[in-house]
Amino acid sequence: MNQLFLLHGNDPALKDLMANPLIRHGTHLPKSLSKDTVIIQWGNETRVSDEYKVLNSAHFIEKVADKEHMLKSLDHQGIHVQTPFSQNVHLQVFLVPVFHLKVLALYRCTLHTENVLYPQNEVSFDLRNRQHRLIGRYAIRVIYALGLDYGVVKLGLISARKCTVLDVIPTPILDHNMRELFFKAIRSYHGELIEERKRTKEALIGLDVEFLLRNDKGKITFASNYFNRKGKVGCDSVLNGNKWIFPIAELRPNPSKIPKQLTINIFKLMHFAQEQINDPSIEWLAGGMPVKGLPLGGHIHMSQIWLNSFLLRVLDNYLTLPIMLIEDRTSLLRRPKYGFLGDFRTQIHGGFEYRSLPSWIVSPNITKGVLTLVRLIADHYWDLKSRPLNDETIQAHFYNGNKEALYPYVKKLWSDLEGLDSYAIYSKDLQAFKKQLFDKRSWNEQLDIRTSWRISPFDTLPKK
Repeated sequence: MNQLFLLHGNDPALKDLMANPLIRHGTHLPKSLSKDTVIIQWGNETRVSDEYKVLNSAHFIEKVADKEHMLKSLDHQGIHVQTPFSQNVHLQVFLVPVFHLKVLALYRCTLHTENVLYPQNEVSFDLRNRQHRLIGRYAIRVIYALGLDYGVVKLGLISARKCTVLDVIPTPILDHNMRELFFKAIRSYHGELIEERKRTKEALIGLDVEFLLRNDKGKITFASNYFNRKGKVGCDSVLNGNKWIFPIAELRPNPSKIPKQLTINIFKLMHFAQEQINDPSIEWLAGGMPVKGLPLGGHIHMSQIWLNSFLLRVLDNYLTLPIMLIEDRTSLLRRPKYGFLGDFRTQIHGGFEYRSLPSWIVSPNITKGVLTLVRLIADHYWDLKSRPLNDETIQAHFYNGNKEALYPYVKKLWSDLEGLDSYAIYSKDLQAFKKQLFDKRSWNEQLDIRTSWRISPFDTLPKK
């Protein structure tokens, strides 16, 4: 079965791609087109029904066409942009073609080619180069934040650690080099799409989740006092001036396909961590930012599943958005620098890491609920179609922490989840999470998480 349709505007540059017998194409959608078909919209202004999955829909391309609006949208999401009032001095300017979460190439602009769309001085893109990684991640984030799936991003490098967006071209004009890059990317995407639709293996779920240690004087105790950097219980670094310090503790349990088992794995590591610390007076804090300046994350690792933009957007809408409604207000402080929508990193060993969530190990019920939602999403993301976060107003509510305005949308999202075939299997494990969510009860990031997990010295408390 053909999984892809190229909806184009008769651009002669697409002639070679249209000659590919494996990819259907046309200037109009066939009436017989399956709703499972992914549509790549290129230079065609047709408004495609939300029933279809579309790369670069006309709706988002129209928004990007208003450059002032586009820059405001990016700025609101924590992405640095160039404005007429910016005083930035660019060390270098780059053009970065992106297709579906991947950088295709890197071009450096010289003073004489800065305003030329496609300069010829291509740079060999190398993920081992820290500057290249920065530019690549930023370009991918820009495309994703605008609701797009491909395009060319023009970035200015302000410092070794900071970029600014100069422009975004959602439907690039294809010269010879650019045509080859995008055609190869589309063919690769088509193959990955076919393989994913044939996949029968369940996704494997792993995680690394962070917490802080606070002594009886209210001061942070560095996790590196008790744990090595690596291992099932380790520590993570923070840059303090020019020095790396290791204040954050991290749990890295064995992965599993079963949410309950993952929760048990976390519980066992907590017991091990308590034995290593061996000081009952030291509190354990989780959440988004229980201590100002130290943002925490609960990163979900997924393997044996295709990393794709539809999956990422389902994770944003059906996982990150509901969790935001039970976060403490201090969690808001980590966004948008951390915890922004669609934050991911690929893993060297395969799979990817979804990084948008705060540290959700504040209680066993929330932990079990989060991991169960991940399981449902991994199994059914293709069927979950609501995208409230596509609306910029809803996005603004998310980043500004306006919970009350978001509850009606989350109720609809939860209704979608309850309509899944597998929901009944997991409904018991989601019951406490759902109740807290719709009772509008936020977690408290100042409470010692050992209390709810019954980790010593709280393991002798009577059960409620």
